Amino acid sequence: MFEFTYDAIVLSYERPGFAARCVEKIRAALFPPRRVIVFHNAPSTKRVQHAVNVFSDVNFSPTARHAIGQLCRAEACLFVDEDVRVHPELPALMMDGLKRHPNSVVGYTGRNMVVGKRPYSGSVDVRNVKEDTPVDIVKGRVHAVRRNLLGYAALYDLPGETWREDDIVLNCTIQLAEEEPSYILAGARASMANDDEEARTDVGCSARPDHMERRDAACRAFMAYGWPIRKEPE
Repeated sequence: MFEFTYDAIVLSYERPGFAARCVEKIRAALFPPRRVIVFHNAPSTKRVQHAVNVFSDVNFSPTARHAIGQLCRAEACLFVDEDVRVHPELPALMMDGLKRHPNSVVGYTGRNMVVGKRPYSGSVDVRNVKEDTPVDIVKGRVHAVRRNLLGYAALYDLPGETWREDDIVLNCTIQLAEEEPSYILAGARASMANDDEEARTDVGCSARPDHMERRDAACRAFMAYGWPIRKEPE
């Protein structure tokens, strides 16, 4: 059905139940991956069954997932946060999207910038599209990319902790190198696990007051490098 294979990388932090159910959904997809890899940021120590488990003594934040992706052997990587339930058709949609947009990041939700406002905080959400839609940033909750494009992030020197915003880094570095936008894919959707009893409020974005400021800083850093944001009108 597809011309290339993919590996799925699940990012996990202190929620092994979430990670286990996420892996279960990915393995049950209509187009399953060659392997599922779970990266456990410290202090997570509980192994997830039916996956390759990679443990760290340091919390590398989301940046670890793309580094793990570079070590994979499949032609493409599907990156999934642990609290996302992947719909059975989503991986196939993602891989088919990479066939149409081989030099882009693809996903199911993203953002476009707005003229005259802060780069990320003032941007507009894009989701549930009826046709493939170019965007400035595909969000990192679920995204896919050809493995050979992951190395571009190492080419840039980023200020402070903006490197932690790995989805912004990935989108911007690939766009700068390949001169192609990122894409929200038609029909792509995923469900969140917010109603789960294991949900922790202290690890979400709302518990990190500097999160939006850091994302703004990451966007500004790449704008200084010449990142061609699309700038949708207000």
